[in-house]
Amino acid sequence: DQQLLFRPPKRLVPRIAPTNLWRGHPIAGVVNDPSAGKLGGVSGNAGVFATARGLARFAQFMLNEGLLPDHPRLLKMETVHQFTQVAVPARRGVSARTLGWEALPTGEETSSAGTLFGPHSYGHTGWTGTSLWIDPDRDVFVLLLTNRAYNPRVRNSFTRLKEVRGRVADAAARAADAPVH
Repeated sequence: DQQLLFRPPKRLVPRIAPTNLWRGHPIAGVVNDPSAGKLGGVSGNAGVFATARGLARFAQFMLNEGLLPDHPRLLKMETVHQFTQVAVPARRGVSARTLGWEALPTGEETSSAGTLFGPHSYGHTGWTGTSLWIDPDRDVFVLLLTNRAYNPRVRNSFTRLKEVRGRVADAAARAADAPVH
């Protein structure tokens, strides 16, 4: 259903937010990371193009420990646990890491996960401004898709976006904690 893919076909490019300029023209549908570009646009750190719905479905898949309601199990629960357990502890200025994810604590003064996500939370951010954080203790995720890199002349865009990411994550945590009436 084309909601998560690498190297999007030209017919989908009009639906993709531009993330850079080349000779004054917006570029969309091309991986922004130079290392991933050298690998043909597909790598472990960059290059996936996705809709918000596709990423929300992926986050729910992770919260459901490898299971989607309308599919047979894709990953064993143990595999998801291995992917999301801290493998490298945090140290000053360096985030804790799982296999493929950033984990809490992030080791940063200002975290894209905010201040309220639980100790088992994990997430991933992208150069273009994207952010996905998953809090399995609350059974909640927060997804933020931006094209921050589109205008690199904006001053302090990375620092400001990190603060925005954190505030959005905190708002999601507060909403998850709010009583249901």
